[in-house]
Amino acid sequence: MDPITAGVLAATVVPLASGAAGEAGKHAWTSFVNAVRSRFGRDAAPPLTAGDDPGDAGGIHAWAAEVVGHAAGDPQFADWLREWCGQAAQLTVAPAPVANIVADHATVNGGLVQAHTINGGVAIGREP
Repeated sequence: MDPITAGVLAATVVPLASGAAGEAGKHAWTSFVNAVRSRFGRDAAPPLTAGDDPGDAGGIHAWAAEVVGHAAGDPQFADWLREWCGQAAQLTVAPAPVANIVADHATVNGGLVQAHTINGGVAIGREP
């Protein structure tokens, strides 16, 4: 598995810490802070909070580099961090707008399927 870089970590935590990822993001941020404190001590808590300036790219990158440096020396934490980043990154992706329209003089004979995102296969009709 690829290691987490400071850039990836910084890009993941900024929306979470700033509140841009909503309630789920706040929970992910809290779990991250708790994990870092648990692993590296109470004073190792990330300095980035909802009240800080998420636009301070240099400060955030330096902080992320420190956390990634800790992870490099702790394979168990590195595995957790990699998994956490993968899950947390999904919270920072803005949903695409969806407009399902059947209008005008459209005639639908049979079923109509409208979907946004499909993960996995879709079978319409009889099973083969």
